[in-house]
Amino acid sequence: MLTDRLPALPTTPLPPIAGPLDAACLMFTSGSTGTPKGVVSPHRAIVGTLLGQDFAALDPEQVWLQCSPVSWDAFALELFSPLLSPAGSASSSPANAPNRP
Repeated sequence: MLTDRLPALPTTPLPPIAGPLDAACLMFTSGSTGTPKGVVSPHRAIVGTLLGQDFAALDPEQVWLQCSPVSWDAFALELFSPLLSPAGSASSSPANAPNRP
């Protein structure tokens, strides 16, 4: 059982395996030229977008609906905001997304 092994596990923080400039995710632009292209977003860009911002309430009273496709940039906001704050979260399959034709 895992609880029997807990005292043997390290109590010190694990070393970081990714730095601020390492890739956090790959997003695709809408393609102003008509051809979508992938853009690599580093960890510091995601963290900088989410922490210390005032464009959205990230408090325990909030529930975020995650309904963006994984390849869209709003997905990062919908996924990581609740994980980096006390806000709650929820998810929906893209087929059930609001305002979908």
